[in-house]
Amino acid sequence: MCGLCGSFTQDKYKDLSQRYRLMRARVLEGLLVANAARGTDATGIATIQGDERSIYKRAVPSMRFVDDPLARKAMRDSAQLSIGHTRYGTMGGNVDKNAHPFLEGNVIGTHNGVISNHGGIEADIRKAQDIEYKDWTSARVDSQAAFRLFDHAGPENYIDAISKISGSAALVWHDTRHAKGLWMVSHSNPLNAAWVPTLGTMFWSSQYDHLSSVLWSVFGDNWLTINLKEDTLYLFKSKDILEWDSWPVKFKQYTTQVYGGYSHGGGNWRGSTSIYADGYYDDNYDVNVKHPYQVASVSREGGGTTTKGKAPATSPSSPSEDSTTNILRRMGIPADAATASTSPVTTSKAVSSREDEDEESAVRLDQSICEICNEPANEDAQYNSGADAWVCRPCVEFWEEEGMGALLEGNRAGMH
Repeated sequence: MCGLCGSFTQDKYKDLSQRYRLMRARVLEGLLVANAARGTDATGIATIQGDERSIYKRAVPSMRFVDDPLARKAMRDSAQLSIGHTRYGTMGGNVDKNAHPFLEGNVIGTHNGVISNHGGIEADIRKAQDIEYKDWTSARVDSQAAFRLFDHAGPENYIDAISKISGSAALVWHDTRHAKGLWMVSHSNPLNAAWVPTLGTMFWSSQYDHLSSVLWSVFGDNWLTINLKEDTLYLFKSKDILEWDSWPVKFKQYTTQVYGGYSHGGGNWRGSTSIYADGYYDDNYDVNVKHPYQVASVSREGGGTTTKGKAPATSPSSPSEDSTTNILRRMGIPADAATASTSPVTTSKAVSSREDEDEESAVRLDQSICEICNEPANEDAQYNSGADAWVCRPCVEFWEEEGMGALLEGNRAGMH
């Protein structure tokens, strides 16, 4: 189980102001932290801007990764496309080079799941390219086989290429031969997406509760759900992201060696079995499993379902300072990343009038202190209803400039 996330900004919005770039970066940072619930062995992010491609990845949990100066710079630069990943290591050791995203020729991509026939895929590519076995460098991670296959096939042959993949997969990738596009497909693994009109940007994440909680914390209800269908190949185009193309696809029979079949991070195959969506093992199970996030597609006219609620969340009474839950809470994101919601929340109680909200906020501000520095909240403080807490303007600005880790450390040291 790994976590996928990222952002894709439409052409006419690509030159975002510094304020909006920071908002986009905050979402990316929040999604990476939330996806630590799906893997803590490694974290990585690829950025694509025009002809420039860059990948930064480390074998550390995302809670540490987001405070790395190079990672923070990658998220806060003006890249039009960012593809992120948190890894739960299966095949291949837990080292930097085995982290996602992977670069295979023209393709940069991330994968969640298990490619059970990776060896066969590579053998077919090697034969087609007439490469001697002694000259072939085998993939260290099964996910690489999918991206080598896409690089070999080219965008015009993706449907046929996908039919050669056996296993479970949520795949997100970019191909320089289709420089203005982002490709996605899911089979037996979750993948969710949303559109933020304010930024002209699409965000995605493996789990809906992670995506909805992070977006709610930054944009309130000003975003739309893009409901992705399983076993469907999507091409999102930078000229108009909401005018996507899609094609039905079929993966090979779902019989795969799963987490019980090899050691965590070891890469030694030890047996073959299949798995139900709920984790029940059955050696004879060979049908396509449907993941719980499959929903009907939304028409172009509708554009999506306005999400006015947030995923249910609970927090431990005394979380540790560096826990995923606590970091999300201090970022103002009302979610327990360790708890996955199995159904999107798309409604909420009616909100009060703007005057009522302003009056209520004034009362809360007068009686409150900053959640981070414990100083009285100033008149520019920001209130987050999900976290039920105020964060003063100096702490907000410090986070935007230095990152969450520095903010927490500053709090312990008496920052101001």
